[in-house]
Amino acid sequence: MLLIMMCWFLILKIVFVRTKLFCVRVLCAHILNLIVKAGLELADDVVGKIRNRIKYIKKLGIRRKKFYDVADKSFHLNVTKKLHQDVCVRWNSTYLMLESSLYYRVVLDYWGQRDKDYQIFALSDKEWRNVAILCKFLKVFYDVTCIFSSSNYPTANLYFRGVWKVHKLLLDTVKGPHSFLTPMVKQMQDKFNKYWAEYSLILSCAAILDPHYKLNYMQYCFTTIYGIHASDFVETILSNLRLLLDEYAKKSKSTSSSLAENSNVSDKDPVDSSLHQHSVDFGGDFDESDDYKRYLNESSTKSEKSQLNIYLEEPELEWNSQIDVLDYWSKSSVRYNELSLVARDLLAIPISTVASESAFSMGKKVITPLRSSLKPKMVQAVVCLDDWMRAKGFSIEVGDKNDDEDDEDDEDKEDDEDDISSIAF
Repeated sequence: MLLIMMCWFLILKIVFVRTKLFCVRVLCAHILNLIVKAGLELADDVVGKIRNRIKYIKKLGIRRKKFYDVADKSFHLNVTKKLHQDVCVRWNSTYLMLESSLYYRVVLDYWGQRDKDYQIFALSDKEWRNVAILCKFLKVFYDVTCIFSSSNYPTANLYFRGVWKVHKLLLDTVKGPHSFLTPMVKQMQDKFNKYWAEYSLILSCAAILDPHYKLNYMQYCFTTIYGIHASDFVETILSNLRLLLDEYAKKSKSTSSSLAENSNVSDKDPVDSSLHQHSVDFGGDFDESDDYKRYLNESSTKSEKSQLNIYLEEPELEWNSQIDVLDYWSKSSVRYNELSLVARDLLAIPISTVASESAFSMGKKVITPLRSSLKPKMVQAVVCLDDWMRAKGFSIEVGDKNDDEDDEDDEDKEDDEDDISSIAF
């Protein structure tokens, strides 16, 4: 994946090397990870209580079975949705833990009334409200991260909307009524501004080339953040897209002209050669042929630049319409020749490497449910030990199935399903 990304950037750099257009931070999911982790460090109080509650329930198989029996028979909850215990190396597991604890809130409170050892982890109504607010806050980051990390569809056109959602959420939350989130959000804003104070020009151009968004959506997003200055940001992105289209048009013309010259040299048509006998010379000192060729080139360039204007003047597609954006531009290549080439190259840029890195993640093998409380240094030591043992020829796997024999089979199945969203953040 990294090699593919490097090749794309080399190709794009040749096209437009003298601008800042291709300064792209492609580790979008990783940047989101840094932003969220910076905030969660300040929310460890309420998160720690939830973590200890779930750890207490899941510590013993008998206790866990009784918990689900109470949830099923007394509160008629769907127990196929399990309690999640978070893992120190994956922040999204913290979100899933909070979400599952809210689902089982009545059962957890009921359990606390009947188990004296469990009462030390009890949460007040105010703390539960804070958990619900925090979970709703983290859901935006969770959803955006899953979208950025996908490898089944183009993601370059989704960058602008995802970053804007995070930006808007941080601004609204820091001004909102939930004061307990303010220190955490300010910490996250510092991280956001470090990496995304300026939206990526090239990926913002990709958003314009999504027929769902175009310019109107970008104008709306910038207006909600920058107010009357929104048009300046939109014009900057649009002007860079025009310059990029101009470069593609020039490159296309040079290619077509060279092909035409080769064709003229190789083709010897006797009919065409006879036409030269009837050429007329009007005389005079002024030869307009060269000037006329320049006029044709300039006119052709203007018409090619107008492809963008024609595209933007057309109405946007329905917001919820399901289309393959690459297929859309493939079918529009006849009408928008150079613009479709720009769209092809921009939309092919992957905005995150997480999808490929997760294939090499050992998190699932190392961090089993029984090892979910390991410190990061210990996790690193276990990974190194496993690597050394493999190098020596041992066939022992870290996190073998025997470590989980106390867990229920359906929970193991659920863990496997969750691994799709539990990317190696």
